[in-house]
Amino acid sequence: MATTTTTTLATPPIFNLMVATGPTDYYDADFRQVLEDHMTYLRNVNTTTLVTVSAQQVWENDQDLFGYLQTVLVMPLQYHWVTMRLNDYTSPDQFTEGVTQLLIPSSTTLEQLRSAWKTSSTSSS
Repeated sequence: MATTTTTTLATPPIFNLMVATGPTDYYDADFRQVLEDHMTYLRNVNTTTLVTVSAQQVWENDQDLFGYLQTVLVMPLQYHWVTMRLNDYTSPDQFTEGVTQLLIPSSTTLEQLRSAWKTSSTSSS
């Protein structure tokens, strides 16, 4: 009687380093336009918070807003771009010496906008 051998391949270590990027809607050009259209609202809604950034944190993440958001605030990746735009940046490398505060959008508010967008884009199809 022949025996069969099952080989289990280990997950390559590189896969352990992968970070979830969140819902793909946040990378969609149409949804990003919706977010751009709601910047005034997002800047003024009471769920948006103002975070103080220390000079040390800026120095450690010089020209890397996304690095700051990932390592210091532990913010999910899908919210990085809208946070950059909320602070009037066009590039994450604008996070430089002199930055003392950042506006941080509420994930709940962003998810409400995303839900409304998904509903309207589904119903208009």
